[in-house]
Amino acid sequence: MITKTVGVFLLCTLLCCSLFSGCILDQLFGTTFSWTSWECIDDEGFPSILLDCSCSGTVTLELYDPGNALVDNEFFLRGNHEAVLHLAAFHNPIAPGHYTLKVYDSNDQNIFEKTFSFNQGSLTISSVEPYWWKEKGWSDTYSLIGLQMTVHNTADSPIYPYTIEATVDEKIVHGQILPTSMLQEESNTIDAYLYLEDASTSEIMTLTVTDKEGNLLGSGAFPLQVSQVVSTTSFNWEYEGTPRRITLPYPPFLYNYYSSIDRNDIRHEDYALYVFDEYDDNYLELFVDQLQSGLVQSQNINAVTFAASFVQHLDYKLDSKTNDSFEYPRFPIETLFNGEGGGDCEDKAILLAAILDQMGYEAALFRLTGHMAVGVQLDEDATAYDYYIDNYYYIETTNERSPCGFVPQDYRDKQNLSVYEISSRPLLLQNWKNGTVSIFKQTELGDFVKATVIVKNMGSDAAEDIVIRAAFYNEQGVAFSSETTSIATLPAGSRKKVVLRADIPPSITTQFKTQIYLDNDLVDERETASSFP
Repeated sequence: MITKTVGVFLLCTLLCCSLFSGCILDQLFGTTFSWTSWECIDDEGFPSILLDCSCSGTVTLELYDPGNALVDNEFFLRGNHEAVLHLAAFHNPIAPGHYTLKVYDSNDQNIFEKTFSFNQGSLTISSVEPYWWKEKGWSDTYSLIGLQMTVHNTADSPIYPYTIEATVDEKIVHGQILPTSMLQEESNTIDAYLYLEDASTSEIMTLTVTDKEGNLLGSGAFPLQVSQVVSTTSFNWEYEGTPRRITLPYPPFLYNYYSSIDRNDIRHEDYALYVFDEYDDNYLELFVDQLQSGLVQSQNINAVTFAASFVQHLDYKLDSKTNDSFEYPRFPIETLFNGEGGGDCEDKAILLAAILDQMGYEAALFRLTGHMAVGVQLDEDATAYDYYIDNYYYIETTNERSPCGFVPQDYRDKQNLSVYEISSRPLLLQNWKNGTVSIFKQTELGDFVKATVIVKNMGSDAAEDIVIRAAFYNEQGVAFSSETTSIATLPAGSRKKVVLRADIPPSITTQFKTQIYLDNDLVDERETASSFP
């Protein structure tokens, strides 16, 4: 009877402990971790493992690749969770082999391990639809400007096709596949830009598709048949009193790709990112070749003025007819094919900067109060005007026949000028996962904020020694509860996930911010809409 009473008492005590403190149970029995299911997924461009799991206390999950290198980690509090752990870098292939998940409790004790295995990525190409351009309208010859391929992922993980090589009649051309994520056993269509002038339509085309690391994904041979002929757009303008005209093929796959990009995901005042994007580079090369074919004089100032005249004669179009404050910056392809072409000041400036960069000039975007223009570096005394700033001549894109170097009266005050160079450099920005941070209160770790930050390099060069900081700031700008982490290298066009936790300061009104530093300079910042605590 006494033994039974003691047992009931102990049971009641343990039940009370579980109601008021999971930590006490952890101290008595240790933290437990279990999982019910897992699957390999694509997490916004990252090949990942999604794990349904639960834990009785605070745990840290670490995932190691076949070479035993740490590829991702996360922490969770007591409860049920959907854990997402990245298997490789953004749009990178998963290395074949065994991946090991290790789980640690708050005392850094290893309490769980599981191994996952993956094979080499591969796909099959079942059909190919060429995009044809009747480049010489009077002839029966066609040029190849793109491919739409139907493919099937035969791997056991997501794959990310990146480049394509086509061989036609002993001619080899290379192209880039527009960003796409293909889940295991998924069939889909993918688009690629490549240019082959006067392609023979009676030949067989051999294709090879590779991933970002150059691994072979799939190959095949297909007959070239004229089926999908793209439309064309003609541009007419005047240069030095002489009518000019060029005709360009409309690339529907490129236009659809750029118009589908959410501007909230790339919001940044440095609009050079619209020039840096790599997927229109080959098309812009074709466009500039067509543009320069009508240029008789090849001196620097003449070439620049000629290119500027093309952009200046495009229609000026507001981003919104009903909302003057609405801003929608366009990529060059969008500005070229926005109806018969055109846009507002930043759209036309972005296009001209991209053209000049493609022509080999050092260009920059000038952000002024309520306006944007272009700068170009030329030899001193190249024009009758003075340098605007830093050896850059000013180019106005919204006024027809505005000469290189001339600065309208409204923009001669450089007090609020920002210069964004179109040069080989990184350009960092950040997003919070799901657009928000997680707030935790009255937990075993106290009151804190957890921020899952996706750091993006939208520039044209790798970024080194990036510092990411999370902190609470009062009205005087004093930081509290700051935490930092770093990224050693982030290649151009890549992304990296980092997780930061910062304790909420009690009895102080603060704002939570995450900040990105490069070379000790603050380059991007996000903050919560509401204050704490």
